[in-house]
Order: sequence, then structure tokens, then C-alpha cells
Amino acid sequence: MILDWSVLLDEDHEVFRKYGVKRVPTVYLISLDNKILYENVGFLFYKEISSRLEQKMN
Repeated sequence: MILDWSVLLDEDHEVFRKYGVKRVPTVYLISLDNKILYENVGFLFYKEISSRLEQKMN
């Protein structure tokens, strides 16, 4: 699976507050209708992100 995603630079902490981020890094998979599908606090490697996304798509 090839993934293409955006990395957010949230200089004003607007999104940080909106999603209640407690620690950095925090990774979210967010649906097109802005629902959180998956949340992980800490680093994730590409394989882990790809696997989580595949699980949510099935």
C-alpha cells in the first residue's frame, strides 16, 4: 500500500487544542468527515501507519 499524507505544522496550537493532544508526537488517522479513526502517542514507523490504515479501511 502506498500512502500519501500531510504533516501538520501547528504553530498556533489550534489543532493541538482541538484534538486535546497531551504529548508530542501524537499521530491521528482522521476520516474525511473529521472523525478520529486511530490515535497513537509516540513515534510510528511507515509499516505501522500503513497497517493501521488498512485495518480501518476493511
